[in-house]
Amino acid sequence: MVVKVSVSPNKRCADQEDVCHNRWHPDIKPAVEISPGDEIVLETLDALDGQIRDTPDTSDIANIDAGPVHPLTGPIYVKGAEPGDLLVVRILDAGPLGSFGYTFVTKGFGFLRDVFDKPYKVRWELGRHYASSPDIPGVRIPAAPFPGVIGVAPSREQVREWRSREAGIASKGGLVLLPDPRGAVPSREPIASEGLR
Repeated sequence: MVVKVSVSPNKRCADQEDVCHNRWHPDIKPAVEISPGDEIVLETLDALDGQIRDTPDTSDIANIDAGPVHPLTGPIYVKGAEPGDLLVVRILDAGPLGSFGYTFVTKGFGFLRDVFDKPYKVRWELGRHYASSPDIPGVRIPAAPFPGVIGVAPSREQVREWRSREAGIASKGGLVLLPDPRGAVPSREPIASEGLR
């Protein structure tokens, strides 16, 4: 059986909570149930939940709200799966949901966050096989879409362990997004204040 979970790229994750979340927590209800062997088609939102605009202006980068970042489609309940089971997932295809993509870096955010003092953004026109940019004329790169993150729902014990680990990393100056209810989807408790990011 083929099951499809659709999202609207014109809506934020919070506006489609039945199929979208941005925290990891065992209390998040599944968007859909599938059986082993089923094929599922997942549409996903961009990593910043629509905060980056298709304009050369970089004010959107300077004003990123980290609360709603990293929207995930799902969760997907696999019938018969038990904690500790190994789930095999085959990605049969990946492609863009829309035609706009972006790359950016700014002070304090991104891989070169310590090198850039000002926001820098490249807008990409996404095709099935290539991407090009009006910001880098004459450059065309091969498309390499990927799902970002795939995971299984953590147990309550794992949530406690991971929160402790991430708090330790943050206390030593490491870059982590600690649990924070601002922008959490779902916004109900205890998910909002406990959910991992």
